[in-house]
Amino acid sequence: MKMHSLHISLPPERGNFDSVVSQIEDYARQHRVPENVIFKLVLTLDELVTNIINYGGLAPDSPPIEIDVSCKPQHITVRLEDSGDEFNPLTAPEPELETPLEKRKKRIGGMGIHIVKTCMEELRYSREDGKNILILTRHFSEEDNAQPKD
Repeated sequence: MKMHSLHISLPPERGNFDSVVSQIEDYARQHRVPENVIFKLVLTLDELVTNIINYGGLAPDSPPIEIDVSCKPQHITVRLEDSGDEFNPLTAPEPELETPLEKRKKRIGGMGIHIVKTCMEELRYSREDGKNILILTRHFSEEDNAQPKD
């Protein structure tokens, strides 16, 4: 099994993430990551990259968003780095899932971060040298390859 990592430099422009999805999926499959984990990983990265581009204060000529994906036996880790406005998604308020939409204090927002927290098991954030760095990890087992799970 190969242990190298996948590195992607993504210009911060809308629609660019779609162009790298197959690279991420192929890398994960080469490392025997279960399909349900790949789905959650791509969903998570799509949400995070979209939020960085839409709300991070980046211009099209800003430094690229850096994505590093690495696999070790039974877990996959992603390091996501951007030079956008400081934002720690781990401290974002939880959405009011139990409250009807029309009665929520904030009708829009928060669901993407909720999805990220639900799909990934370990999340670490830091701000270093003017950059947001988010490290995400998802564990899996060999049995997950044989039978889909949540």
